[in-house]
Formats: sequence, C-alpha cells, structure tokens
Amino acid sequence: MTFVVEVEDNRKLEQLTKQLNKQIDVLKVSDITDKAIVARELAMVKVLSNPQIRSEIQGIIEPFRASIIDVSKESITVQVTGKSDKVDALIDLLRPYGIKELARTGLTAFTRGHQPQVTEFKPYSLLK
Repeated sequence: MTFVVEVEDNRKLEQLTKQLNKQIDVLKVSDITDKAIVARELAMVKVLSNPQIRSEIQGIIEPFRASIIDVSKESITVQVTGKSDKVDALIDLLRPYGIKELARTGLTAFTRGHQPQVTEFKPYSLLK
C-alpha cells in the first residue's frame, strides 16, 4: 500500500513514519520525497448512458487513453489512469452526462527503476 502525504517539516514526517511502522503488517516505510518517482492515480467512473450517446462518450475518453470496462443498458464504466489533473479533467468532461458512481485510488507512487549513468563517450570518426 502506498500513502502520499504532505507534511510541513521533518519532525512531523518522522512522527508519521514511526506511527506507520507500529502497524502490525507494515514491512517497510520509505520516504521517497527526494527520489525520482513514477506517480499515477486510477479512477473508475460510472456514467449514465444510452446507446445513442455511447460513441460520443467514447470520443471524449479516447484522448485521455481511458477505456470502457463495463457496459449496461443505462450506463458505462470508464477507467482512467494518470496524473491527478488528467483524472480531474476527464471527470469534469463526463459530469454533464451524469456520474452515477465514482471511485478514485488517490495518488500511488513507486521510485523509478535504476537508470544507468551515461558516461562520457569517446570520440569516434569515420574519417581517418
């Protein structure tokens, strides 16, 4: 489980870390504030829909790389992942159609994978 929190100072961060470490099933707590991270949010949005407007909604969600994950007679469920502002923007565009249900994960983050350091290249020439 990942928690993304904003704290004012290191003392509060330390207190939060200690409290989390006290939880029974916590294996490790890591502060990734100063690390390179990949962060995303997931939202599922159930939108009121009929067959006539489904293609219109499909056109709205396509630029967001969102997908339809469920369809019924009266609604469709859309899944979107990305930065929070992207999720907010899609929700705002779907709101006029009537949002029946909405579930959001909140921000989830990982540290980036190891990136090899680029060393200085030796000059190379095809000309002799």
